[in-house]
Amino acid sequence: MLDNSLAKQNFCRASEDAVNQQIQLYRMAQQTYLAASAFFDHCGVALPGFTKYFHERAEYEGKLAQHLIDYQATRGGVVIINAIPQPLTDWKSAFNAIETTLALEKDVNKSLLNLASVAVNNQDKQLLHTLKQERSFKYQSQNYL
Repeated sequence: MLDNSLAKQNFCRASEDAVNQQIQLYRMAQQTYLAASAFFDHCGVALPGFTKYFHERAEYEGKLAQHLIDYQATRGGVVIINAIPQPLTDWKSAFNAIETTLALEKDVNKSLLNLASVAVNNQDKQLLHTLKQERSFKYQSQNYL
């Protein structure tokens, strides 16, 4: 692993690992939303509003993952892309899909809170600033709801 990057300064291993964990969760959320979008687009289900919503969420989660990948590279960290478990592909109802994705969003949020805590504990102001920018981006991007 490339631990001796010339770009790395004041970026501790705990922060780097937490950023990689967040990237992983964003990618998992992206795949789950994409699977939900495909499910609701199927001719046997055909709920175009759900298709559109889940497709937009998938794109959004992908952008968040890419933002952190770019950040990790800028800080001199190593981006670790692990395999993502296959998401559920057959929801029983729209309610079940909303329940599932709400639980996933809670996991993503919990991980974000952990990432912020790691940044505070390690006095990583650059990471905190990036998380604040991401939060601002999140609220600006959700105007379609």
